[in-house]
Amino acid sequence: ETIGDRGVPLPLDMTQEDIVKTVVSTLHNNELCDKIRSSGRKYAMNRSWGKQAEKMLDEKNSVEAEKVLIEIISKDKENILAYKMLGDLYLEDKSYDRAEEIFKYLIKLTTAKDNKGSKQEEAEVDYLSSLDVDPKLAGYYDDLAQIYELTDKPEKALDSYLRASSIEPNNPKYLDKVIDLGVKMKDKGLASKTFRRMREINTENSKLDEFKESIEKM
Repeated sequence: ETIGDRGVPLPLDMTQEDIVKTVVSTLHNNELCDKIRSSGRKYAMNRSWGKQAEKMLDEKNSVEAEKVLIEIISKDKENILAYKMLGDLYLEDKSYDRAEEIFKYLIKLTTAKDNKGSKQEEAEVDYLSSLDVDPKLAGYYDDLAQIYELTDKPEKALDSYLRASSIEPNNPKYLDKVIDLGVKMKDKGLASKTFRRMREINTENSKLDEFKESIEKM
């Protein structure tokens, strides 16, 4: 594990002070050292809290894990990992409304960092592929799509999978979902277009014949 872009190795069992000392030892600029001390302590604190939350989740103690994650977020309102863990926790507990809120905020937070001033969460699907975005964003749209599928909102699920696919156009999972929902929603044009894309990038996909038959029956 490393911190920042300096490639400084940080063993997982290092203490907060050891982390700060290790990073500062690589610098000679006093002003930079002060900044690293501050960010290093914040990083170490968040990692310690995060490990507690992970342990509680492993022990299926979702109530205490939620408390820890909310505490992390209260101290660092842009902690993407904490939001992701909290969203996964709510999804696992079938608290779909809260999970949806978390993943929508994750998308907003991630896009705000990637594209200052752009409202990517409201952007057209075709526009997403032209932006310089964090690859994890596709995963957040995938999480959101799963919530919509579980709550019987196929139109919203399809929209989210399309957004995920526009960010990662060669991801067979997203193409599979778009074809499946396109067939279910009787959108032959979309299903056919996505099927052709799937066939181009994944000729060995075992579901190609099944998809082709379903589309031809539409």
